[in-house]
Amino acid sequence: MVSDYRQCMGKSPVKGRVILTYGRSIIALAIAHSLGKRGVEVIGGDDVELTVLQFSKYVQDTFLYRPWQEDPEGFIDDLIEHIKEHRPTDGVPYVLIPSFRDATTIARHRERLEKHIIVAAPSVESIDAVLSKAAFARTAASNDLPIPQTLTAESLDDLQTAENFPEPAIVKPPDSHGGRGIRLCQNRSEALAYCQEIVDSGGELPVIQSVAPGEDFCFAALCDHGEIVAHMAYRNLQQYPIEAGQGVVRKTVSDKAFLPSATKLLRVVNWHGVAQIDYRWDEQGDPVMIEVNPRFWAGLVHSMESGIDFPWLLYQISLSEPIEPSEAVIDFTTNTPGLSWLSALQESIDSNETFEELGQHWDAFKDQLEGHKWEKAWRSFANLMTTEIHTEPTMEKWRALNELSRNAHSDLLLDEDPQAALGMLFVVSSLVRHGELPPEFKS
Repeated sequence: MVSDYRQCMGKSPVKGRVILTYGRSIIALAIAHSLGKRGVEVIGGDDVELTVLQFSKYVQDTFLYRPWQEDPEGFIDDLIEHIKEHRPTDGVPYVLIPSFRDATTIARHRERLEKHIIVAAPSVESIDAVLSKAAFARTAASNDLPIPQTLTAESLDDLQTAENFPEPAIVKPPDSHGGRGIRLCQNRSEALAYCQEIVDSGGELPVIQSVAPGEDFCFAALCDHGEIVAHMAYRNLQQYPIEAGQGVVRKTVSDKAFLPSATKLLRVVNWHGVAQIDYRWDEQGDPVMIEVNPRFWAGLVHSMESGIDFPWLLYQISLSEPIEPSEAVIDFTTNTPGLSWLSALQESIDSNETFEELGQHWDAFKDQLEGHKWEKAWRSFANLMTTEIHTEPTMEKWRALNELSRNAHSDLLLDEDPQAALGMLFVVSSLVRHGELPPEFKS
């Protein structure tokens, strides 16, 4: 299979081979495109059989491993077995690139993995300095980095007696991802009650933060032993689900306001590899850091389309090769077809009091999906599609979405790799089975 690929790509010699994890995601597909176009052979793995990498013309083979969340040791054992199986025999570079949250598990087992392959992930020491909400708060506080007012405590009693308790407060479980479990509480008693609920259910004591003014911004970076060598920033103009979802319309912005604090943080923790930092900013004062993701991000395609090819640059620094990063194109816009439409539809339903009938069909559709009532779900969807929508507020929202998406580029990468669309059925199956998008669409 590999030899056939070398012939069709017309690349000689091949520039290396990569093992790529979490092959179900658009993130993995973007990495495969970046490397495959340059003659790097891509082998993809996942714990599910239906993935976009299975159908991509830039991928030579795929394999299965045990779920990294449920069985991390088994995941590493399986990964090593497949790494050995696909080891190149001609001495070309061989690199493992995690494409999602499994990066942390891979970093924790770096010593075992590096006996067989180069690991393109930050060190576990760097990750541990920022991964949990409490660890990030401590790192930020000890290095005078801008974060919202933050309370960490050893017990609920300490929280109950803490001075300067922020009101309203954002309660963040220490291992929350993509907004899961995070709740805005209006006062101390409400926040403490939620903390008690989390602890009673077996969770760790949350972190309490004040509400930072402004909007969400995403800063993406690649570091070479603590020094930023490529960077850009974008903001989500529209997201789905609206409450805590992924961006479905994104726009590149200048990252000058974020660069000083990001440079300081990533240098302090000696970061090596990719990272994404969430900020809040009102475009007046200094941006404040919210969290650090030690991995590729949901808007990777947008970052690449804006002019910064992070996967290829990561591959190069993993081999200690010199790189030539470029500047991001400011105001560049991408959208996710389909999801941007759903976002506008949800916003119309949520914000327009005259949409009672439409809202009922929407709620029924979501409830029936979650309840695995397939026939009723599709009937509700049909009702949703045929309900008359002609009010001026609704038309304003459609016009606003069209304006946001004007000249936007699709981020689905399917124009030149159309068979990968078959792997997108995973997204549909997640909606059908769980009534929600997969996790990579919410981070």
